[in-house]
Amino acid sequence: MQSVEIRVRQADLADTLTAMRVWLDRERCVLLHFRHAGDGMGSILINAGFAVDDLCAERFRKQFVVG
Repeated sequence: MQSVEIRVRQADLADTLTAMRVWLDRERCVLLHFRHAGDGMGSILINAGFAVDDLCAERFRKQFVVG
């Protein structure tokens, strides 16, 4: 399994989740897991897991990881 970790500002969470769902559907990528937790400083850490042989993880990382 490959995991991608993303940090999202709490204020941007709803828009980011919507964009992720649209992207996952369009790219026909399936998540094995999707976890989130607050970091106590106004951000949410999202961990999205993809199958190890799935190229979706790298494409997802390029689309949603900033910096």
